[in-house]
Order: sequence, then structure tokens, then C-alpha cells
Amino acid sequence: MRAIFLFSFVALATVHSAPIAKITTLRGKTFCQCEIVSVHPDGVSFTHANGAAKVLFTDLSNAWRSKLGYNADKASAYQKELADKRHANATAKAKREQELNEAMAEAEKAARYRQLGLAAQADAARRQQSANPLPQPLIPVLPALGAVHDGRSIEQSYARPGYATPWRGGIYGNYPGYPGAGF
Repeated sequence: MRAIFLFSFVALATVHSAPIAKITTLRGKTFCQCEIVSVHPDGVSFTHANGAAKVLFTDLSNAWRSKLGYNADKASAYQKELADKRHANATAKAKREQELNEAMAEAEKAARYRQLGLAAQADAARRQQSANPLPQPLIPVLPALGAVHDGRSIEQSYARPGYATPWRGGIYGNYPGYPGAGF
């Protein structure tokens, strides 16, 4: 058993290291100047004169299959594993899409409720305005800011005994509001 494994390993190592003149598939496609990059359980990947390719063992001749160590059981298990991974990815993608669709539906529902609420507020404002017989003023009436007018004129509010008002020129021609300054 060890001898067979060692022989197949040496055969694969020599196949990997030596460039191959050409590989022809059962379908008739020919690849020139090939160099094997990797041997998979279901096929072989290689570079060639025009790029890179992977050819399944089912598309290669029996000589190439035996040269590259093809095992039908390993290939079918590998294909099944790949199919299971694809199925799991497709299931996960479908689940993500479903969650996204549900989230979008919830967002649309919330937006619809928001619009209904705004429409209800506007409708209530219209009803209140139609019930109010007085028209709304164009300029809103603002509340007082805290300053209270006592009803006196400005001259009366500045009038103090012995002081002149700023509007009458001051005392003795002095600067208004500073009695006795500037003699």
C-alpha cells in the first residue's frame, strides 16, 4: 500500500514539474504548452499557452486519468461536497433575501403609518381652523419679553431733581447728563 501511495506521489510530482506539450480532451479541445498547477479529486487545473483551465477527469482519456491518479469514489464524494456547499450557500442567500424583504416591508409599513399620522394631524388642523370663525393673523402676536412700559414719556423718565434731560442741552451748556463737568 505504501509503495502504491509513494508511486502515485512521485508520478504526480513529476507531472507537476514537467511541462506537457499538449492535453486533448474527449470533446476535442486541445491545450498547448501546459503546466499542471493542481490536481483536484474531480479534475486537474493547469496553465496553457492562452491562459489557465480546469478540466474534469470525465473529459480526459483513461491514460491521463491513470497518470494523474483519478479515483472515481473520491471524485463523486468531492462533487457531492461541492453540491452541498452550493446548496448551503443558496439557502443562506435565500434566508438573507427573505430577512431583507421583511425588513423593507416593516420600513414601508412604518413610513405608511407615519404618513397616515401626518395626514391625520393636517386634517385635525384643518377642522380646527374651519371651526374657528376668526381668521388667523398674518403676523403672529409675540408675547412680551419682560420689559414693562410704565406710561411716562422719555423726558419724564429722565427728569430728576437737579439734573437736566439730555434733550434740552444740559446745565450751563455742559455735556448732557453730566452736571458740572466741562467748565
